[in-house]
Amino acid sequence: MRKQIFVIILLFSTLINAHPHLFIDAEITVVFSGKSVKGFIHRWSFDEMFSSSMIAEFDHNKDGKFSLAERAKLKKEAFEYTSEQDYFTHAHIGKKPIPITTATDFIPSIEKGVLIYRFFTPIPTLAHTKEKITLQIFDDTYYTSFQLKKITAQPANRKKQLQQKQMMIDTAGYGKIPIDTLIITL
Repeated sequence: MRKQIFVIILLFSTLINAHPHLFIDAEITVVFSGKSVKGFIHRWSFDEMFSSSMIAEFDHNKDGKFSLAERAKLKKEAFEYTSEQDYFTHAHIGKKPIPITTATDFIPSIEKGVLIYRFFTPIPTLAHTKEKITLQIFDDTYYTSFQLKKITAQPANRKKQLQQKQMMIDTAGYGKIPIDTLIITL
């Protein structure tokens, strides 16, 4: 009987923890270069609770904007670690992963009390491919929930090559969750 109760408690506690604690609205701009994709411009808008906590911690002079020193500290302490998760950016040509190894042009800002991250993730130069490129922004631990709110293209006339749909993705121990997926046709 004790073993059964322990199993029930263990299952229940796992289910309680199987939800995100941080919510991000993501916008992606696909940057084209000729017949290939150069990379992705990200704009992440954080939820109100996380935003207020981060703004309180990093806007030291409380002026509603980040100085260069505040930006540098925020980047070091609250952005660089995302490189360990490939900036939560999962890109593929067909089924082959595209490495996302760096992020450049990081600019954090505060807009109407919301923490915003803007940055660029370059990808290796791609030859013209007939296979579709897929892009997903997600945290496979399910600690962070991303909603893909807007997709655009640079140049803008390439937007017709972008399609958004939901796919089911396996998380790290929490089962399948629906993920917004961007499909790029070259």
